[in-house]
Amino acid sequence: MELRVIDHVGFEAPAGLEDATRWVFGDESRPEAVTVELEAPAGRATPAPEVIAEVRESITAMAPSGEILDEGETVLDGRRARYLAYAVASDDAPAVGMVVVANLAGGDHVKLHMQVSEREELGTRFGPTLASVNLRGGPAPVPAGPGYRREWAGPIGLDVPQELRGPRSHLFMDADDRVRLGVTVRPPGAPPFDLDVALRRDAAQAELRERQEQAWSWGRWVRYVTRGIDPPHREQAVVRASLTVTVAAATDERPAVVREVEIQGTATPERVTALYPAFDALLASIRPLPAAGPSGGGT
Repeated sequence: MELRVIDHVGFEAPAGLEDATRWVFGDESRPEAVTVELEAPAGRATPAPEVIAEVRESITAMAPSGEILDEGETVLDGRRARYLAYAVASDDAPAVGMVVVANLAGGDHVKLHMQVSEREELGTRFGPTLASVNLRGGPAPVPAGPGYRREWAGPIGLDVPQELRGPRSHLFMDADDRVRLGVTVRPPGAPPFDLDVALRRDAAQAELRERQEQAWSWGRWVRYVTRGIDPPHREQAVVRASLTVTVAAATDERPAVVREVEIQGTATPERVTALYPAFDALLASIRPLPAAGPSGGGT
């Protein structure tokens, strides 16, 4: 099992499911982020030019606010890659970005998306990040230097600006995308995930069947099958859990430090036998790791 850590909460990646996490390292106070996406499900081996073409189409569809600034070939950790730079005009949050796509040794692609608010910041801010990428997870070919820290997005290693927080959610799926299972650690101070609200929302859209649930002092889980109200009455298995994980016990000087954790999964009826054991194993693996990972995210 592979141990993952999000903001001092540890868990094990579910066996038999692929990692489909969208690794976002961002700053909530400004439109600045670097995102790493690995092709999922694996095995499709979509060529980099096709991925870039999809990005180009999505930007041009936003015309006149979306504009292609530059496009061409580059190199990412020694592999040929394609890139596209763009700008999106907006009164609220104008953004400039670059997408770089390369195909890994096995054929599947990796996509890096960097975004800033001003065009002149793009190269100075994320040029060192691109130079530091190691597609096999090893040390940086060219370390980014002071002001950056080493992070990992699955097997990909890269240096990111120190103030950017890592992803608070991880997603896993099967090879056919018929089972999905995710875990989210909410930011410090956030309220617990409200299972009853989620249940009411699902019940407003479908009939809930075969409901089971269990509660204990620090959490609760529920699982059920939804059946669509309207024809063709499609069914889907659903699992949800809400947990309060204590990462530091209370002392005379301060209250306990806790993190609110949400687990959610779905599966088509024929894949229930894969979803439930994966959910049980993920739930059982949740544990506090007070000294692990940077505050606000990590791997």
